[in-house]
Amino acid sequence: MLMNLTKGNVMLTVLDHIDDKYGNIVSLSLANNRLRHLDYASALVSIAKFVKELDLSHNHITAEKDLEKFAGLPVEKLFFEGNPVVETFTQKSAYISYIHKTFPRCYLMDGVEVEPLVTGPEVNINEVMPFRAGYYPNAQIRVLVEQFVMSFFELYDGKDGQRTRRSLHNAYDSDASIFTLTVKNLSGSNFQRHHNDDCYRQYVQLSHNVLEQEHFSRNRAARQARGAMDIAVALSKLPTTHHMKETFIVDVYMLTNELLGFTVQGLFLDGDLTQEPSPNYFSRSFLVSPRENDSVAVLSDQLFISTASVERLEKFKKLYDQSIVNGAAVEQISAVQIAQIGVNGIGFDGAPPPETRKAMTDAMCQFSGMIAPYSEKCLADCNWNFDFACAKFTEIKASIPIEAFAQ
Repeated sequence: MLMNLTKGNVMLTVLDHIDDKYGNIVSLSLANNRLRHLDYASALVSIAKFVKELDLSHNHITAEKDLEKFAGLPVEKLFFEGNPVVETFTQKSAYISYIHKTFPRCYLMDGVEVEPLVTGPEVNINEVMPFRAGYYPNAQIRVLVEQFVMSFFELYDGKDGQRTRRSLHNAYDSDASIFTLTVKNLSGSNFQRHHNDDCYRQYVQLSHNVLEQEHFSRNRAARQARGAMDIAVALSKLPTTHHMKETFIVDVYMLTNELLGFTVQGLFLDGDLTQEPSPNYFSRSFLVSPRENDSVAVLSDQLFISTASVERLEKFKKLYDQSIVNGAAVEQISAVQIAQIGVNGIGFDGAPPPETRKAMTDAMCQFSGMIAPYSEKCLADCNWNFDFACAKFTEIKASIPIEAFAQ
């Protein structure tokens, strides 16, 4: 068939046909179609997930960011020559880095073999994580947070949860961590009692509601669990639960080099799970810090529980629907970003320790001739990858303002 793929409705119709009949294709050519952008074509990321050979050559693509819309495809062979954007790269290494940013497994570019950036088994976190993305500052933090959430609730839930939760002491800082719980029905026109009185009594024993201080002022300390071991014991005394991960909404609310704060909210079941109890609503806020071995330590864990009235469920449904819309805009996570995940004890923003940062800045000053503030900015913009920063400096040197260089 001869069709004009520059028209959005035509491209989407073709992609629908691929989705219906050829979802398992491993090779696709869109060459010589006069494509000026890849907005509509990028729907392939969710349709043809197994494409390893992609031909986009001899189109009219001018924007570098267009190719990034295909991030997530396991492309190993790419043909991209003949597009105006290719002519903007004057060095082979810069062009290779540009392609690898989207396709880290690519080993054949425009017919020329190159060293792939990532090898090994493919990992697609978008298929692993069942819940909705709220707000994440970047893909690395998204991977870190979602993997933590999955691991945490795997130990927290299930019929043996009260036993397996004791293993969660490894998730908390041994001394500087604190856990608090509040159980309270959210405001609504009708009061709704918790479905299980025994479960409610277990929550109330630890509940600490700052809105009702008169009930807690005398034994406030007893309603807080401090330190990893005490927290693990406190968690093991709470009712058996099953959290409905498909209802989760995750949002990052704070990010510094040494602290990361995020909230998980959704619905869960508790008590005798064989009796199909009514769902409850929860919101859990974690504050964590980086530590060695690519892990984090929880400093603060604040759990809020409420019965899920009809009104509460309606409000949560609206929030969940909105997260679906927002989640579509969350950047795709490529295999290289997953492969590089890990804080390695250097902080959440990827910056090395101060002494290493200074040494790298001094080295960049010597290499580039720029003064320290500009050299440090160059390194930070390149995620403290010294070799990449040097290559980037060489590429854009002519456009750097004169005041950046030492007199």
